[in-house]
Amino acid sequence: MFGPQWADMVSLAVAGDFSEDRMADSLEAVDAGWWAGFAWPAAIDAASSVAVESGRRNQFLAAFNVACRLGHGVSRIAAADASRGLVVRDLIGVHGFDLSHYDRLTGPWRRHIGAVHRDDRQPTPYPSK
Repeated sequence: MFGPQWADMVSLAVAGDFSEDRMADSLEAVDAGWWAGFAWPAAIDAASSVAVESGRRNQFLAAFNVACRLGHGVSRIAAADASRGLVVRDLIGVHGFDLSHYDRLTGPWRRHIGAVHRDDRQPTPYPSK
């Protein structure tokens, strides 16, 4: 249902099963720059495009739908973005989806909640303005 990253997606869902917004005080919550600007929509578009081009549209949508029910507040948005990156993680470098897109989508979750994929490197600090 979630493609090759199914085990990591299940782990993300388990990690996201909490009753409070664990990111309410994070820089991502305070700084609307996480959602604004060119980088975030470009990352969403790249992940969506590679999912469609690679025949994983259904897995992409299934992961997103599950993640949209995880956590609360900013944590829920971070889970949804992390799921989008995770489901196409093995396609980094294909159809225009690159590591910067993956990091943009998964970085907030990785910085504040935990790992998205067992092979992820430590995320870079949140970029300051």
